[in-house]
Amino acid sequence: MHAITPYLLKSYKGRDTEKKESEHFDLSNIKGKDLLELLHKYMQSKSAHVYDFKEEKRVFKFSDIDFDIKRRTVSAFLVAGFYGVRSDIIDKSTGEIRFPKSESDAEVLRHYIQFTVPPGSTETIGLFHKSRGVGIKSLFDKLFKANFLLETQATLQITP
Repeated sequence: MHAITPYLLKSYKGRDTEKKESEHFDLSNIKGKDLLELLHKYMQSKSAHVYDFKEEKRVFKFSDIDFDIKRRTVSAFLVAGFYGVRSDIIDKSTGEIRFPKSESDAEVLRHYIQFTVPPGSTETIGLFHKSRGVGIKSLFDKLFKANFLLETQATLQITP
């Protein structure tokens, strides 16, 4: 079973005291930085090899990155999987062990992600692929938000 789940991305700027409303950054100009370019740069920086996210005993990398500045879209596959548990992979037909999986082996899945950041907009949509109930939005959230904060000194909200 596969699914694509949309999420809304915003960056909190402050509070308008007159209107008593939250204000959000223009995502194409967050303190001089463009969210689309930050996403692309981050994906590129994590595409050379497999990276270990030790907090979750998870490996990840980005692949097949497509950056279209005219359409203001960036997409990629976030390849990710868990490690840390010994198990066996068996042939469903014969019941024979095909591969003894060690604690350092990770079964990885390719998850499609896409972001389109319209110019001058305070909101954008991120699409996250899920396979067999396993998604990568939480992983992406933990990895990219820290980078976003470092680059912009602002926070990023990613909500359903």
